[in-house]
Amino acid sequence: MLNKQLLVVHTNASAESRIVNWQTTTANTADRAVEKMQSISFDLIAVESGFTAQEKGMIAKIASIQQPEVVVFFYDDVAEVEAKALEIEREQKAQLRHSFSITDNAFENHPLYVNTTIFNDGFKKE
Repeated sequence: MLNKQLLVVHTNASAESRIVNWQTTTANTADRAVEKMQSISFDLIAVESGFTAQEKGMIAKIASIQQPEVVVFFYDDVAEVEAKALEIEREQKAQLRHSFSITDNAFENHPLYVNTTIFNDGFKKE
């Protein structure tokens, strides 16, 4: 199941990468990358280092405005893209695992009811 979006901005067509669980979209110019960002919400944007500093800056700036939660990074080798995608996937799984709360209000109307919320870090937060 492809559930995460990846934009690979590269200068040559042989740089395309297929990463498991990621829907990969490619662009070969900075302008096309900006067009793709306007229509698709990405989880990761990988920009090849072969672009000029102005093009890299444009992609990073527009991505930070349109999609503030997206990770933009620059790579030299396709293996770096795969490693970064795997790292982000692990981080997202860890965030999901650590972001839950349990509230038990089955006896809310009972006179001895105490309202508590239990978090997985062991601390009670109100």
